[in-house]
Amino acid sequence: MKKACYATILFFAVPAMAQDVPLPARVLVRSLEAVAAHPVEISQDEVIVHPIKDEMLRRLSPEDVLGLVVGPRSSRESDSRWRSVLRRSGERSLRRLPEWRLVDGQVFSGSLRLTADPPTWTHSRLGSIKIDLERTASIRLVDGVDLPAVSNHDVIMLRNGDRVEGFVLELSDPLKIEQETEGKVRTVSIPLQRVAAIALVNQMRGATGTRIWTSDGSVVQAESVLIGLDGYVKLIKPREKPTREVEFRREHLRGVVFDASRLIPLASLAATLDTEASKNLRPWAAPPVVEKGFWPLDAAAITISGPARVRWELPKAGCVVAATAELPIDSIHGDYELVLRDGGREVQRFTMNQEAPLVRLRVELESKMLELELTTGQRGPVHDDLVLHEGVVLLPEKGEE
Repeated sequence: MKKACYATILFFAVPAMAQDVPLPARVLVRSLEAVAAHPVEISQDEVIVHPIKDEMLRRLSPEDVLGLVVGPRSSRESDSRWRSVLRRSGERSLRRLPEWRLVDGQVFSGSLRLTADPPTWTHSRLGSIKIDLERTASIRLVDGVDLPAVSNHDVIMLRNGDRVEGFVLELSDPLKIEQETEGKVRTVSIPLQRVAAIALVNQMRGATGTRIWTSDGSVVQAESVLIGLDGYVKLIKPREKPTREVEFRREHLRGVVFDASRLIPLASLAATLDTEASKNLRPWAAPPVVEKGFWPLDAAAITISGPARVRWELPKAGCVVAATAELPIDSIHGDYELVLRDGGREVQRFTMNQEAPLVRLRVELESKMLELELTTGQRGPVHDDLVLHEGVVLLPEKGEE
């Protein structure tokens, strides 16, 4: 006689908090110190930084916080989870998806909808947003198309690669464009299905207020932002949809700046390479490279090949500049001195090699000129490369200039 066998299988529900393990993040305080957070809470009254290991929990006043960056601070801290996130989102590739850019720097992924009057842009989180052409910098309608540069006229890029210049009268189908030839003005109509991108000659404006970067490539201005331990981010009164509160999961957040008029990315400033500094060691010096892709705070990584001397002219004197400097992992023979100068005056010096591959840079400048030099080490100019991560410039407050 066979005996019956019974098995008991127990199913345990995993709490949502346990499933939503937050990505590594750093809170930028007023001194531009980057405080590791895992996770961070933001309310109207305080910012709570939860420690990663055995450090003390920190409670900060919102006035003492400049911003938040999500993701590993360097390639050495990247793990398989983060690499998987980047592969899915395409954040570190040259994404050219349909988007609407405003003159104040806001960016909305999504699609154009002409059935409404006025036309609207459909965003996955904000819904339908009325399009104001006077505040529009560009609209990309087709995947993979580069946005055309503008000078004195609006530019319409067609799907076949042709350019049409003039002034866009209205966003409609067909698209109506005013052109002037030999003193004669005429209106041209182009079916919208032929249009790939539109760039308008409207004057760009400086960013202001609280800005939020999300993984879909959007940059949204809002009155405030809240982050709870429940794993959700809430945007209060987005500028383009002030009657609506927008909520999304924390995993889609990439960065926050609480005063975009003062904190600007170093990557947005032109870098000048001093070719005289390296001409005795190599016939040609590579200029600094701003890495492609979508980056929180628009602070794209900057790669410099040494020996080199690079200068940035800042908007004002008295700025504070901060970044994380890294010797790339594959630069196994890299060994050099990293020198920072304020208008030609040396203020900091660090040794960069495989034993000391990471350093947090922070320099208070008296002048408007930041200079960074990679000297030649004992092994010569071999693998003497540098990557600047999350480089930002804090402009002085009024009265501090």
